[in-house]
Amino acid sequence: VTVRVIRETIGAHDGLVSGLIVLQFPDKEDPDVAYTEHAMGSNHSDGPADVAAAKLRIDHLARLALDPAESITLIEQVADSL
Repeated sequence: VTVRVIRETIGAHDGLVSGLIVLQFPDKEDPDVAYTEHAMGSNHSDGPADVAAAKLRIDHLARLALDPAESITLIEQVADSL
């Protein structure tokens, strides 16, 4: 698991709306699955278009986020200030 933080200064982004996960399995015959959680429940899809859209959103969020080391530093700073 890798934790990456998106700073508040970025403003509104897709990561604020719902949780998003793409599950990938070691057996290539098992399709990837896009899974989202939202205020009204959850949804999963192994449709290629849905999985591709989910991967694009994740890539976009990754570009907005701090790298893992910077994220840990920020988390530690915030925890120390509490």
